[in-house]
Amino acid sequence: MKRIPLTVLTVLALMVASPAAAQAEFGFADVNTGLPNDPDIPAFPGQKAVYTGTCDLGAGSTENGGVGAAPALRAHCMDVGGTSLGAPPPADVPWPAGEEPAWRLDPVTQAGAHPDGTAAFWFNYELGATSDENVKNIIVKLPPGVVGNPEAVQKCDALSAQAVPPACDARAQVGISTIGFPLGNPGGDAQGLKTYPVYGIEARDTVTAEFLIGDVAGYFNVPITARGRTNGDYGVDTLALLIPQFTSLGGQSFTFWGVPWSETHDRFRIDGLSHSIGNGSAALLNGVPPEHQRPYDPSWGPIKPFFTNPTSCVGAPLPLQIDMDSWQNPVSNGGNYVSAVVPTDPITGCDEVQFDPSITLKPTVDVSDSPSGLEVKLTVPQNNDPPSEALGNPNIAFDPSEDTGAPAFWKTPAGRATAHLKDTTVQLPQGTSFNPAAANGVEGCTTSQIGLTALSPRITFNNDPHNCPDNSKVGTLEIVSPLLPDPLEGAVYAAPQHDNPFPGSLTAIYMVSQDEERGLSIKLPGKVDLDPDTGQISTTFLDNPQLPFDTFELHFKSGPRAPLNTPPVCGQFRNQISLIPWSFPHSGPEPAIQDPFDIASMPNGLHCVTEPEDRVFGPGFEAGSTN
Repeated sequence: MKRIPLTVLTVLALMVASPAAAQAEFGFADVNTGLPNDPDIPAFPGQKAVYTGTCDLGAGSTENGGVGAAPALRAHCMDVGGTSLGAPPPADVPWPAGEEPAWRLDPVTQAGAHPDGTAAFWFNYELGATSDENVKNIIVKLPPGVVGNPEAVQKCDALSAQAVPPACDARAQVGISTIGFPLGNPGGDAQGLKTYPVYGIEARDTVTAEFLIGDVAGYFNVPITARGRTNGDYGVDTLALLIPQFTSLGGQSFTFWGVPWSETHDRFRIDGLSHSIGNGSAALLNGVPPEHQRPYDPSWGPIKPFFTNPTSCVGAPLPLQIDMDSWQNPVSNGGNYVSAVVPTDPITGCDEVQFDPSITLKPTVDVSDSPSGLEVKLTVPQNNDPPSEALGNPNIAFDPSEDTGAPAFWKTPAGRATAHLKDTTVQLPQGTSFNPAAANGVEGCTTSQIGLTALSPRITFNNDPHNCPDNSKVGTLEIVSPLLPDPLEGAVYAAPQHDNPFPGSLTAIYMVSQDEERGLSIKLPGKVDLDPDTGQISTTFLDNPQLPFDTFELHFKSGPRAPLNTPPVCGQFRNQISLIPWSFPHSGPEPAIQDPFDIASMPNGLHCVTEPEDRVFGPGFEAGSTN
């Protein structure tokens, strides 16, 4: 599967600070221009020197979709070529004949798997030419469902990350980057290649996740930031902005490790103060010198996966888009992005992912016919920790009858990620109704105030802070996700009946969580309907983000103006809940849950009855006279 991990292409981008083509058009190199003696490079799947893909670096097979023969030790999912000096004019390929990339490994397309992921692209380049355009910004738009977990490793602290080379510990390393420097530029050797470690670092304010390529060309570190497309499909964008005009760079391959602390990566794992991994092909074939290698130490903690494939099998390639502009023709001054769209192999095997959610919905009172709030807790257990027998044991082949090595465990069906939740529908039991008093003084949050931007093809919102009135707030929420160190908090707002994203609906609610410090903005719309026959209230959230969470809690306010009224009689009642994963229908039938709750008493001390016709009309009234 040609798929790239969190921040892969941008990292790749950031290094490519200056495409080295002077006469050639600014952009990505062709792998077959049709010129005499121009190589047709089979390692690239298309006509442009752009590749994104996943693989198992430990397996190294080129049997199913790969080409050529891979060496014994593989640093990336695709060969980077023998040199990046470029071909003589008028060719625009970055490799002389016979030095071009020759192999790529089989893709890993299994849903929820944790493969290694590589991205590579190379610029138009002519030997001996000088650069006439230099890359300024690169934005890479990953397909939704591609997940990189920055909490999988111990991150390098901000102060250590500022040093050049960075004083980052090897336990923070999440991958490597090989950069091609044209002849006469600093940083590479006679082959023009140099390989660097990539570390996860503490993210700055307003940044969701951040990574670092250390000591590039011996002069600077390169930060890579990541943000969610919370104003769209909740996929991830990676950004390399304001790239320095420092040196001409021919191209780059970048690999994020699926399980960073796996023994597969020991020969490339290195402390930041040890500088780069090495020069030329030797570094790619042999790795770090043994005295600098840092194998996993159990004191680091449990071995967890960093990169995860999507859990949705749509049966079609998922496009990945790369946008870049130059300092000479920037988008900010009316220029245009140079773009490449790379199709990734379709995800398969959704029938093999796990999905075992649970949910409870309990009124805040157990008295019939009374104003009540609602306590909701949705739990989707995440498969993010190795079994206890695998802790601290990275090297034993997985066998369910024996002790297990954690990296090997993550390659088995038992180690695949949990499917992401797609659709949720909750139907409250018959007799539960809206509390008329709740409407007193409530001013709904309008589509303008919430920041609605589109109704089709999906409902989307801007990332601006919402302007919902305080009196439209009907509850609070809390989200716990393995991707974040702390819970996300937010609120639930009611929408007006005739000003919400669902024409014809009774009303709607918005679940909103905005954290400026983390650069996060979540706005999820829920449609509220009444069954025309039974009067039952149902709420539906469709196309939820393809992101993992452990728990999602909602607390609707209680008191005289609580949003609901409990059923009018005593007894046990059942909420009907449908929870559909993105892996549906491949992963099995629609999960349907019946969640019971009890109403145990009547108002004013009346005798509990279970049938509406047995209710006693007993209003409270006192009268008398004063002496």
